[in-house]
Amino acid sequence: MAARIAASSTTGLGQGTITSPTWKEERAPFAILDEPKARTHLAFSCQVSDATVTDAGDGSSSASPFQLEATVAVLFLFRVRASRQGDLDRAADAAEAVARSILTLAAEDVRYNILPDLIYSPTMTEDGEAVLVEQRYRVRFDSTI
Repeated sequence: MAARIAASSTTGLGQGTITSPTWKEERAPFAILDEPKARTHLAFSCQVSDATVTDAGDGSSSASPFQLEATVAVLFLFRVRASRQGDLDRAADAAEAVARSILTLAAEDVRYNILPDLIYSPTMTEDGEAVLVEQRYRVRFDSTI
């Protein structure tokens, strides 16, 4: 999912003086709140927020005896300039671009069943200079663990 987000289009998502931002993954979920350049670039984080493992078989196959279902949370910051309603609209556009990239069918989707759970949930940062956008996806796949 992180690779899909990193490859997402940023057309029309310019923030301040950065007219062609790029998606940049932060490995620690909330590091994007502390990263100084996260507000001028599109810093994001993906993490598994919960997972459930269930016995998927009747014992007849050892190839994939378990099914995993997990919630993957995607967080990103989008800069909001004072009195610029358009920045909130572009944050929603960014959320749509991320969702489109994650939900695009590709070869790995034969194995991973990715379903949207929450596409756009913005929260203003304490300093009022950005919105933290949260997305959630349910992912289900077979595994041998």
